[in-house]
Formats: sequence, structure tokens, C-alpha cells
Amino acid sequence: MNHLRFLFFLSFFSLFLTALSSLDSEPLHIDIASEAGLLMNAKTGVILYEKNGEKQMAPGSTTKIATALYTLTHAADHLYTLVTAEQEAVASISPELKIRSNYKAPSYWNETDGTHIGIKRGEVFSLHNLLNGLLINSGNDAANCIAQYFGKGDIPAFVDELNRYLKDDLGLEKTYFTNPHGLHHPNHMTTAKELALITKEALKIPAFRTYVMTKRWERPKTNKQETSMLYHNNKLIKPGQYYYPHAIGVKTGYHSKAGHTFVGAAEKDGRTLICVVFKAQRNETYQDCIKLFDAAFEQPKLAKRLLSKGEQPYTLQLKEANAPLKTFLREDLLIEYYPAEEADFQATLFWDPLTLPIEAGQKVGSIKLSTAYVNAIQELPLYAQNRVDLSLLARIKKLTRNLSKKPGILLGGLVSVGLLLLIVGRFRKKRK
Repeated sequence: MNHLRFLFFLSFFSLFLTALSSLDSEPLHIDIASEAGLLMNAKTGVILYEKNGEKQMAPGSTTKIATALYTLTHAADHLYTLVTAEQEAVASISPELKIRSNYKAPSYWNETDGTHIGIKRGEVFSLHNLLNGLLINSGNDAANCIAQYFGKGDIPAFVDELNRYLKDDLGLEKTYFTNPHGLHHPNHMTTAKELALITKEALKIPAFRTYVMTKRWERPKTNKQETSMLYHNNKLIKPGQYYYPHAIGVKTGYHSKAGHTFVGAAEKDGRTLICVVFKAQRNETYQDCIKLFDAAFEQPKLAKRLLSKGEQPYTLQLKEANAPLKTFLREDLLIEYYPAEEADFQATLFWDPLTLPIEAGQKVGSIKLSTAYVNAIQELPLYAQNRVDLSLLARIKKLTRNLSKKPGILLGGLVSVGLLLLIVGRFRKKRK
């Protein structure tokens, strides 16, 4: 019964605070040229702007964000492991032949006009330098070498594992990749929303942020080639017409079927936003993202009190307790938000493991604010307002249980009680 009552209380509490958290929102009203676009808060996962955000589209080289995320998640401690490029990682085919084969040729094969860092068969690189080539110069050959490493020489095996990771670990339902780099294949698809979620995970990794903010990279001398300098082509982080001072990366993409695609991230006042745009003309990707970033960063931060400090109406009736447990907060439960970030928060009460007695002022639980993508944005401790002890009946039961474990003491106690009752009875009779 107590368990059922507890579950009912939790459900009621969550619904109550979810209603409270329905905050006033002011969506961004922006026209963008890209066919699809989305702006997301990188911490909460809240979407500030969306245009065809759930539409499956070809991502081009922004696919490489997923390949980098997988690498940094599964090989963070051995990024200086050496990889020798095999023939399948550097094999290439013309786009026309791919089309004529009805895409029966391996999807991961490089295309003769695709971006690469000039890796030769038998050339040796560390995973670290392959990530540089992947994210700074968008090397399709670097992507294949990474896939070759994880797939133990079998690039399609890596692609299968990448898809499993994206579906099972990140919960993505509309993303399916046929290669690790993004060259065109009719089945190679994702959405602006799901690519934003991939980027959200990647931005949690400091090394990823370093790679995507590096403007140039000196390709090291290898067993096959001398050093050379390669440059990042993200115009948001480079001096020029589209330089954006708050930009922190991330990745460009292009092929003739996808058009220009782009994932950008910007940080201001401790707030990180992710912009994804698909299928645009040249430079429209930067214009669209700058528009969205500026509109969001210009909005003022708002605050709303969800619960006031002091006594709370939430109580708990513990088994064998002499009174219900009453609660209080020592500070207000506040939520801060921006007008475009329509708040869809849920507050849930979690009780601590409790044993009697409970002292007044003791921490007895916590209230957590969360979103669909973040387990706890804010957490406040909940305290006992009153002392709660065992009821008289519960104390008698407890005493009896303890005495029953010691038969000699129990017998002596019963004899003593009997004698005491006999003496009291005779004394009363004598007085009469």
C-alpha cells in the first residue's frame, strides 16, 4: 500500500510541476534560404527554430561529425594508435561510374572529385592525425582509414556499428549512413534535428571542440610523404565576410545531390547553440546560421519561480510512523530561460532512503528539473519540517521482537511483571 501511495504521489507531483513549467515562449520568426534548418540549445536540447527539421535529407560531409563522435567515444585513450592505410580506404571511382553502377559499387569508395588529404596505400597515420584530416580538411580518405581501424579492415562493418550506435545509444530513428564520410548514396540520410543531436553529444568532448576550431593543420611527415599545410574551410571561424566572433566550429558539407550543408556552433554568455542547415546555395549556409545565432543571442534571459521556499504541500506517510512527514525548501525553485526556448520541463520528486526516526531539518529528498535530453538541469534538496518517529504500537512491536530473540530475558521480564502485578493487587486489597 505504501509503495502504491508513493507512486501516486510521484505521478501527481510531476504533472503538477509540468503544468507550472509551461512558460511563455516567443519563437524565432526568421526566413532562411536553406531547404531545412534547425537551431538547438546544446545543453538542454530545446529547439529554438525549425524548418523541415524532421525531413530526411542527404547531409554530405557533415556525416563526419558522427564518425568523429564514435572515434572519440570509443578510442579516447588511444588516439595515438597507428593506422596503416589499406587499398580499400584509398580506392576511388568517378561519380559517373557510381551512378552507372546504380550505386552497386561500394558506397565508401572515394570519388575522384571528392575532398581528401592525399593518403597513399601503406601510409601510416595516428588516429589523432586522421581526426585532424577528417574534421579540418574533410578528408574522405581519412574517414575510410578510421573506419578501417574500427572495422578491423572491414569498412562496412564499421558503418554497421556506427548505425547501431546512433540508433541504440543516441536513440536516433531517421538516421542511416552507408559510409563514414557522406559521399552520395540514395540511402545515406539523416535529419537536421538528429544531426543536431549528434553534434550536441560531440560538443561534450573537449577534444572534438579543439579539432573543429583548428583553422589550419600541418599534415605530418609520414613514411610516404613530406609535410604539407591544410586549412579549415568553415568561414565562420576565419577572418573574412562571414567571420562570426562567437563561433566554435563545426563542419561544412557539399556534394551535387545534397547541395551545401553546414553545422555550426556558437557560444555566448555561457550558452551554446547548434545550427544545422541543409541544401543551400554557396555561402547561404553561413548567412542562415548567422541570422539564427544573432536572433537568439539578442533575446533577454527571463526567470520564473516555480516553487517558493518554505513549507511545501508534499507529504509522505511512512509505514509505522507516528505522523506524516512534512517538507520544506530552503530556497526558491527558479527556472531561467530565453523567450525562443519554449520550456518543456518536468519536475520530479525523488525520496532519499528513509529510516525512522527522521529529525526536523534532515534532508529527505530532492526535486529535479529535467528535459527530454537532460536528466537534471537543476536539483534542489527537500528537507523534513517535523520530527517523525515510530508510533507507540510500532515501538511495542519492536520491543517484543527484540525480547523474543533473548528467551531468558523475556522470561525474567514476564516473571518480574507478574510479581509486580501481584504486589500491586495485594496492596490495593489491603487498603480496601
